[in-house]
Amino acid sequence: MRFDTWAITKALLMVFIFAVLVIIFIPSHRPCKEPLTYRIGKVDERFGLSAKEVLDVAVTAASLWGKAVSRELFQESPTGAIEINFVYDYRQEATDKLKLLSYNIDNTKSSYDDLNARLENHKKEFDQKSTSLSNEFNSYNARMADFNREAATMPQGGFSEQVYKQLMTEKNELQSVHNYLQAQQEEMKRLADTIYNLVV
Repeated sequence: MRFDTWAITKALLMVFIFAVLVIIFIPSHRPCKEPLTYRIGKVDERFGLSAKEVLDVAVTAASLWGKAVSRELFQESPTGAIEINFVYDYRQEATDKLKLLSYNIDNTKSSYDDLNARLENHKKEFDQKSTSLSNEFNSYNARMADFNREAATMPQGGFSEQVYKQLMTEKNELQSVHNYLQAQQEEMKRLADTIYNLVV
C-alpha cells in the first residue's frame, strides 16, 4: 500500500492550521468570560425615580440575563465600566406632553387612527382659524388706514367736537379689535403647539 506524501502533507498542514486557529480564536471569542460591571449614573428627577429604584431594576434585569445563560453576565460596581444614565430629552418630553393631552399611546392600529384623526381635525381647525384671522387682520388694517387718512386730513385743532368724538370712538373700536386679534393669535399659537405635540 503506497501513501501519497503530498496528500499526507496537505492533510497535516490543514490539521495544523485548524489547531492554530482554535488556539488563537476560541479564547478570544468567548464573550463575557468575566461579568461586565455597571453603575448607576445620573437619574433625571423628572422621571420620578430614585437612584435606588433604578439600581433595583438594573439588578433584577442583570439577574434575568444571567439566568438565561446560566452565569453572571452583569455585576453592579461603584466603579463599573458601563454607566446607566436616565436622561430626560425631547422624546420623554413629547411622551409626557401627550399624556397631559390625555392621549393614550399604544401600538394598536385603532389608537394610531384615532391620533391621526385628532391631528387632521386640529389641522383643519388651524387652517380655518388662520384664514379667518387673516381676513380679520386685513379688515383691521383697512380700517386703520382709513382712520389714519381721515385723522391726517383734519386740520390741527380745526375740527368739531362731534368729529373728534367719532374719531375717538373709531380709535377705541380699533384698539378693541387689535386686542381681540392678539388674543386670536395666541390661541393659534396654542393650537399650533398642540399639533406639533401630536406630530412628535
